[in-house]
Amino acid sequence: MTKNSMLMQTPYFSVVEGFRRFVRDSVRTEKDHYRWVDLYGEKGLDDPNPKVVEIQDEKAEQLAVTCTTLAYLTLSVYYGRNKFADTTFAELEGEDYSKFLRQAHYEMADEHGQFGIFGWDGLITQIAKDCMPDKYVGDNKKASLVYTNMYWSVYNAMKSLKDGKSIRRMIDALPDDGDKIGNLGYKYFNDALLSYEMSTD
Repeated sequence: MTKNSMLMQTPYFSVVEGFRRFVRDSVRTEKDHYRWVDLYGEKGLDDPNPKVVEIQDEKAEQLAVTCTTLAYLTLSVYYGRNKFADTTFAELEGEDYSKFLRQAHYEMADEHGQFGIFGWDGLITQIAKDCMPDKYVGDNKKASLVYTNMYWSVYNAMKSLKDGKSIRRMIDALPDDGDKIGNLGYKYFNDALLSYEMSTD
């Protein structure tokens, strides 16, 4: 794949529609309920008793579109920047998560940050607000938690792509651009479901 092939070879809207169908057919368990899977657990996608998260169907569809767009953007930046060959990412120092997240947010959201021109904040804000399950609408602590967690998710996905870790291995194993976007989009979708159910205490 060349650095520009993500934009040239993959019809964005067909990928989005394919992922929406996947969410409806494979992630939705019943009306307004979607399964969350521990992707790094022993059972992974084969877990017969996954956690089920309540989110309204129309919001789940919106979340699917947003997560696909995030994945498309992530991979477009990755290939467009020569697989991050000359890009340096922040490192987590001990357990100083606040410092790491501040740096990640600056790099992605500030106009002077190295990824600040790509429009991440609007997409992540959609996940934290517009796609928020009805039972949490108006809960500012929950919205802040989801917002922070999704920045963590996307930044660490980019870092994993550079470092050759799990996300990079997954992407390299898939020959089709649409599958790359769909699989990364599913990770983001799954991360969002987990964030919606995390305690703010």
